[in-house]
This record gives sequence, C-alpha cells and structure tokens, in this order.
Amino acid sequence: MSNTSGVITALPAPEGYIVDFENPQRRDVVETYVVVGIGMFLALLFLLQRLYVKVVIRKKFGLDDVLLLFGWVMLFSAANPDAEAALEGYVGVHGWEIPIEKFKDFTFWNSYINPIVYAIPPGACKMVILLFFLELNNNAKWFKWSVYITMFVVVGSSLSILFSSIFPCNPIPSAYDLVTDGECIDRVATFKATAAFGVITDVMIICIPVPMVLSLHISTRKKVGLLALFGIGSVTVITSVVRLYLLITILADADQTWGGIFINIWVSIEASLLVMCACLSTLRLFFHTVSPKLFSSGAGTTGKSGGVSGNGLRTIGGTGGGISAGHRSQYNRFDTSRDEPEYDMDTFNVQIKGEPRERDVERAQMKDSGGTWNDPDSSSERAIVQTTETHIYISKA
Repeated sequence: MSNTSGVITALPAPEGYIVDFENPQRRDVVETYVVVGIGMFLALLFLLQRLYVKVVIRKKFGLDDVLLLFGWVMLFSAANPDAEAALEGYVGVHGWEIPIEKFKDFTFWNSYINPIVYAIPPGACKMVILLFFLELNNNAKWFKWSVYITMFVVVGSSLSILFSSIFPCNPIPSAYDLVTDGECIDRVATFKATAAFGVITDVMIICIPVPMVLSLHISTRKKVGLLALFGIGSVTVITSVVRLYLLITILADADQTWGGIFINIWVSIEASLLVMCACLSTLRLFFHTVSPKLFSSGAGTTGKSGGVSGNGLRTIGGTGGGISAGHRSQYNRFDTSRDEPEYDMDTFNVQIKGEPRERDVERAQMKDSGGTWNDPDSSSERAIVQTTETHIYISKA
C-alpha cells in the first residue's frame, strides 16, 4: 500500500505522475455502457422471440427454456456490475488514483463475485444448444455419444470453476479482503482455465453437426448454408479466445483496475452472444410466423406448364415436387419444425366422365363446392404428407 497526499492507495504512483483523486484518468467508460446496453438488449430480443415460439406457437416450455432463462438472468447479473464498476470508478482507473475503499470494492466484485456469477450461465446456454441437437432425431451412435460427452465436459468444467471461485482461499474472506491473511490457490490460473474451457467446449459444439450436414442428400449450396448457420456459434469462440488473451496479458500487470475494464467489455460481449446463439434454433419459425413472405419465394407458385415449383405437393397424381421423402426428411431436421407448415398444398379440379360402380362410389371421396376433398380428416397435415400414391377407380358407362 501507499500513501499519496494523505490518501491510502493499493499501488504507489509512478515517479513524476500527478495524482488527481477528484478527476482521475479514465478509459473505456462510454464503451462499457454502450456494449453492455446494446448487448443485453439484443439478447433480450432473441430471448423473447424464442419464448414466443415455444410458449405461443409450439405451446411447449421445456428444460432447455428453463436453462436459458436462468442463464440470461445470471448473465445480466454479471454484466450489470461491469457497468456499475465503470460508473463508480473502480475499473478503468489507475490503481494509484483509487482510494483503498474503492479498491476493496474492485477486489470484492470483480475478483470474487463476478467469477462466481459467471461460472454457470455459459454452461447453461451451451446445454440449451446440446439439448437442441438431441431433438434432431439423429439415431447415429457417434452423434449421440458426441453430444453426451460434450454435455459431460460442459457440466463438469462449469461446476469445477464454480467451486474454485467460491472457495479460492482459506479462510474465504482472504480472497477479497486485503488485510485478511490466508492461503489461496492460483486465482489467475483459475481465470485462465475458465476462458480455456470456454474455447474448448465451443469448438466441440461447433464440430458435432458438421459430419451430419456433410452426409445430407442436399445441394452444396444448402450444405454451405447449414454449416454457416452452425458456424455462427464460432463467434463465441472468438470472444473466448480474446478474453483468454486479455486475462493472460492484463492479469500479469499489477495495475489490474486499469486494464480490467477491457476484460469486462469482452465478458459482456461473450455473455450476450451466448444467449443469442442459444436462441437461433427458433428464429426461422418466428419469422415464418410473423412475416411468412420472407420464406415464400418460389414456394407454391404455378408455372406455365401447370406444375408447382418449390415444395408444392399435388394432392392428385403427383409425387410432391420430385424430391424424395427420404431426402426431404433429412433436410427438414434442421430447417423446419413439426409446428410449422412444410408444404404448400394445391388441389386440382379433376372431372371424370362415366358412371362409377356402386363399390367404387364407396371407395371414392367426394369433392365439395370449394374444390377440396370432403374428408373428415382433410386438415390433417400428417395424413397428407404420408400419402404417396392415389388410386382412382373408373368404370365405363
């Protein structure tokens, strides 16, 4: 500790530096407000669209949604002190221009509380993505085992980091109280391990769906699109790598209050991206519902030859656009939901001449005046999609 002009500080000022406790030199304060505000707002929008899809459209609220809500609340709880720390002036300020009372706030909130709060939420958001992978109904053993192993690594690393953050010292107060003596683990190594496990689990999650996408019987363009969709998650890898680099460089410096604000900024970016990536699986159905025109380009349009383009499915005498059901089902695991319509249905007016026999009348289905089949289960999408062949019995007059 040092005494500067009667004020006790944690660090001595460099020789020749003019200390100003009233107006200390600051850095990245506005940037912190902007990043935290915009990031958490966007994360909230993504979260709301997911909840709308799961609760209103699908009417299914599951474990993954509980984990995501928990993750968002905890990440918001971790990001809010980052902005408050910049406001109160105990980050983004040199250690020799912070009175010892504010420096104690820094060691308590930034060095002790924030790592505890931030230990579990990233793992919760990653579990949401892994649970989505299990819903893809891929029966390949390698796929399921890859998901389960990644889940084990995510949960195990999160719990390890949590307990090492809660009990870093003996006694515990010596972790944040400068005047309490005690024995502590290497806390810098713990922070680095947190970022390193974040990078490892992010890479594992990104790699899981790649072999399955490459094996799909779809065009190369669609494969690239799907890989790009899953590759969006690589953004969190970048933020984790940046945070790891900052931890290695900044924590080696004694003036941690000065560089610590930059770590807080990247933690806020990573937290917001984790929530948004966990909400991507419902994004297509959300826009399909609120703005169906975005997904209606070419689907169900009729050309000059009377055929139907896109995924149009003919109800008489057709095979539904020439794409086999096997190929379609593999692709729709990624691109559609059981709650959203998959095909545009076109019904053709067909007139059959001649008098049918009585037994043929019993087999045939009558058409009403609106041009649709008068079948009690005509609205069943499953029955229509499963129909692969239509037999029409005609007897000559």
